[in-house]
Amino acid sequence: MSNVNPDMLICLSATDVWYGKLIRWVTDSKVNHTFVLYNSKFWNQWRAVEIDETGVVDKSVWRLKNLGYVEHWRCDIDLVPAMRSLEAHVGSARYDWLGLLTGMIRSLFLKTTGRELKRAVHSQSEWFCSEFVAELLIRSNIPGTEKWRSANVSPGQIRKLVMDSTCFHEEKCPFGWFPE
Repeated sequence: MSNVNPDMLICLSATDVWYGKLIRWVTDSKVNHTFVLYNSKFWNQWRAVEIDETGVVDKSVWRLKNLGYVEHWRCDIDLVPAMRSLEAHVGSARYDWLGLLTGMIRSLFLKTTGRELKRAVHSQSEWFCSEFVAELLIRSNIPGTEKWRSANVSPGQIRKLVMDSTCFHEEKCPFGWFPE
């Protein structure tokens, strides 16, 4: 294991909010939220880039909320260049509520009929959590993301990718307080 990203982790969680429970049920997944943790040299602390109700935000880990179960995954492939390419969205992109809703409809359709709808409604200037992390993984050329469209990826699909991949390794919380 090369650990080229000693200070960046992909996190997957099961949040306590009602729509988190709905997402887990619709997608048949243990998780409903995903975000990126990184150790900021500027702030001298661990920070999170996540999509919350307001959009894409960079915040202290102490401001993360509604987290229940959390998994932390380190990648052997360098995610930093792709994260830099997405920095312009932090603080400016809004939450893609319509994209989330149509993504859940797609998942529910697949769950009930066994057939997949091709596309979700998507705004180019708005994001939801798994869309942002999927785009990070796609831009990092992570094996298994070649056919992904970031707007069609759920937190559960990201979890399956990291669990099945040889380039991801699960770790304990680096600062010791997230529930596991």
